[in-house]
Amino acid sequence: MNHEENTVEPLLPEVVAMVGGYFDIRPEALDPGVSFAELGADSMALLGMLRLVEERFGRKVPLRQLLGDIRTPAALAAHLAANTPARTPPEAAAAPATDAVIAAAVDVPQPLAPAPL
Repeated sequence: MNHEENTVEPLLPEVVAMVGGYFDIRPEALDPGVSFAELGADSMALLGMLRLVEERFGRKVPLRQLLGDIRTPAALAAHLAANTPARTPPEAAAAPATDAVIAAAVDVPQPLAPAPL
């Protein structure tokens, strides 16, 4: 398995679930190698799906790419993996930096006596 496959693999189930949900296809029944056209997508459906891609992955994908070189859910997952920054797990992003706060509080010099009036 190469590096590209390693980065695509975690995104593929999420992309398949999103595409399946949008086109009302159970994710386990959706072949990620089938083209969006074969799934019944027209340009209006693809535009709606692209809004979901932007909401979920924070990445805009031009419609012309879905009509060109990104024609399948697998290709979309590969494109997103290659062009989307790594996401921080929610628990890591929400965790307070208590060690840094404590270190900053400890390292701040404190006056030994009150300031003169």
